[in-house]
Amino acid sequence: MASHSRSDQRQEFQRYSGWNERTLRRWFQKTLPWAELHWGLLQLLVRLGVLEGHFILALDASFVPKSGKHTPGLGAFWNGALHRSETGLELSCLALLSWSGHHAFPVHVQQTQPRGQKADRLEQYLDQLVSFLKQRRTW
Repeated sequence: MASHSRSDQRQEFQRYSGWNERTLRRWFQKTLPWAELHWGLLQLLVRLGVLEGHFILALDASFVPKSGKHTPGLGAFWNGALHRSETGLELSCLALLSWSGHHAFPVHVQQTQPRGQKADRLEQYLDQLVSFLKQRRTW
């Protein structure tokens, strides 16, 4: 499988877009506020009437298999696909599910810390929920 360096990708973008490589380099160095982007899109879709304003807030934890001694947050987590606990990472995602059940909008993702580094997992999920609700109090 062939891979391209970022420099190669910028040169290809420059060739086909007509923009200067320096401009593209500056754009790629900026980070996008994904959470704000998702939240703004969701609010826009509700205001335009594309979506109803009724949602269910759901939390789902996902297992990512990982190994190594220097991986931050590495611990034993439940792997639902294999129905057992394994070494890896866990991400917990808060999503708004539309009342009709046809759309899910991830609004907050956080890495779950293993036992010993932080509190119980349920407390971490609750902290994530409380933090999210405090941030979005105005909606």
